[in-house]
Amino acid sequence: MKLYRLIDSLWNSFEKRRRILSLFVFLYWFLQYVLQALFFLSLVQVHDYHSLFAFMKDMDSYTGSILIRIAYRFITIPTVSITSFLSSLWNAMSFFDLFFILLTILWFLQANKKKASLFTGGNVLMLIVLFIGLMIGMRADSIQSLIQCLHVLSLWSLVAHIVFIVILMFNLVQNCLKWVKTKS
Repeated sequence: MKLYRLIDSLWNSFEKRRRILSLFVFLYWFLQYVLQALFFLSLVQVHDYHSLFAFMKDMDSYTGSILIRIAYRFITIPTVSITSFLSSLWNAMSFFDLFFILLTILWFLQANKKKASLFTGGNVLMLIVLFIGLMIGMRADSIQSLIQCLHVLSLWSLVAHIVFIVILMFNLVQNCLKWVKTKS
C-alpha cells in the first residue's frame, strides 16, 4: 500500500505529470544523442580503406539510434526522391520510437515555446546537414573522397551532438531540481 501511495504522490498534480513527461522525453533524446555521438566518434577514426570496412562491421551496434537507422535506410535506397526518403523514414521507426516522438510532441505542446523552437530548429538543421553530407558522400568518385566527406561530416556532427548532450544534461538537472521542489 505504501508503494501505491508513493506512486500516486508522484502523479497527483498537473505540474508533477508535466515534469515526469519532460523527464521521459529528455532521457529518450539524451540516449539518442549519446548513441549518435558514439557513432560519430568511431566514424571520426576512419582514415583509410581498411578502417572504413572495419567500421562497417561494427555499424550494427549503433542501430538503437533512430537517426542512424534512417541514414542506413537512406543509403540503401536505389534512387533518391522524396517518396523514397519518406519510405525509408517510416521503415526505420519502431513502435518505441513512435511512442517517444508522440511524447515529444505532447511535451512541445506544453513546453516553453522558445525552448521547443530551439530544440526543433537545432535538430532540423542537424538533419539537413547530415543528409546533404550523405548525398555528397554518395556522389563521391573515389573511396578517399568518400572518407574525407565522412570525416568532415562526423567531426561536425560529433561537435553538434556534444553541444546537444550538454544542453540536455543542463535541462535534465534543472527539471529534476524543479520536480524535487514541487514534490516538497
